[in-house]
Amino acid sequence: MAFRKFICRTKGCRKAILKSSRDSLFVIKLREYYYNHKLRLHDRHTGNSDRQHIYYYGNTNWKDLLTSYKHQNVIYNISYDAIGNPLTYRDGMSFTWAGRQLKSSIVNNQDVEYTVEYTYDSNEIRTSRTVNGVTTNYFLDGSTIVAQRAGSDVLWFLYESDNTLVGFTYNGTAYYYTRNVRGDVTGIVDSNVNLVVEYTYDAWGKLLCTSDTTTDQIGQKNPLQGLLLRF
Repeated sequence: MAFRKFICRTKGCRKAILKSSRDSLFVIKLREYYYNHKLRLHDRHTGNSDRQHIYYYGNTNWKDLLTSYKHQNVIYNISYDAIGNPLTYRDGMSFTWAGRQLKSSIVNNQDVEYTVEYTYDSNEIRTSRTVNGVTTNYFLDGSTIVAQRAGSDVLWFLYESDNTLVGFTYNGTAYYYTRNVRGDVTGIVDSNVNLVVEYTYDAWGKLLCTSDTTTDQIGQKNPLQGLLLRF
């Protein structure tokens, strides 16, 4: 459950309050968002703490372009190309583009640097992703990804008639998703309906931990976590 309320505090200033609880966890979190007179996000408060994030729009020609933000007294700058694609970001992250297609990126995860490269078909749908030299290929039926292959590992995706992703087979073994009322993937069961993977999220949907009893690390190889496909 979530709700948002706008309160006008001063002339030209708006405050958005978002309170959220997640299923039966009984976790309540409060975030407050402050907007300037042009309705651009200015800063964000969480709980009872002081201002945690402050957002800056420093491009005089593109006035709603976020150019930097401040968190815990550190300012992170963001640079862009001429059409608004981000080029550099915090922690040494960088991106290269061909038009609107992301061609490659350098990202950091827990102080480990990854180089990621992407390819696309003639319809601009992503067909492969290479992370530090390891390539995952995606196989399409129109715009629907029906399978992926990384080395000898092959996943075939299982869909309902309404195109809802319900599970996959991994090297011939079937697995199926369990979901909460929001539609987040909370776990994976095998063909005997034994729970083999369980995902734990915070109140905002961020993945906190994965419990996996499989020898093949199915929980990590599954590309659908929460509501997001990791292609």
